[in-house]
Amino acid sequence: MTTNDHDRRRAGALILGAGLVSALAVGALAFTATSAAFNDTTDSAGNSFTAASVELTDDDFGGVNFIATGMIPGTAVTDCIELEYLGDVDAVEPLRIYGAFAGALAADLNVTVEHGAAGSTCVAPGALTPVYSGTAAALPTTYAAAAAGVDLDTTNTTAAYVFSVEIDAAATNTAQGANATASFTWEVQSS
Repeated sequence: MTTNDHDRRRAGALILGAGLVSALAVGALAFTATSAAFNDTTDSAGNSFTAASVELTDDDFGGVNFIATGMIPGTAVTDCIELEYLGDVDAVEPLRIYGAFAGALAADLNVTVEHGAAGSTCVAPGALTPVYSGTAAALPTTYAAAAAGVDLDTTNTTAAYVFSVEIDAAATNTAQGANATASFTWEVQSS
């Protein structure tokens, strides 16, 4: 056997081997492409998500409840504010009131806050339940510190909150001409 015959056989074997590898590769591709012949899908399109709302309003429309001048010890000034729950969350915590007084007269002002039942109005407050009684200076200043009030857990439910503010009867002459300012916040939170 000559070198040329050996080279020819070797070349023939390489060609045959390459042909076999190519045939196996094509077969594997054909098997892979046809092995997933069945499939199906289904869709659920157009899904929508909307958050609920907790909305509280009052009848003073952001205005002032008290402008009391010429106050004397032992004589109270009163006012009523009507709150309404407009949110669509039915599980809310009871309404809480907190606020802040500033000024020299705050330590001598006695404040009482009472509320009617759910559905009460300032025209018809009904039986009142105390929610705060103390000096203006000691009024809670945060939601967490405030006492729970009326439960307004149904949309369009109202409640009357009645305030009574007076200069303490034991106030000294240092209270003469003094003043105080106040801001009140009612808050309701979802459960």
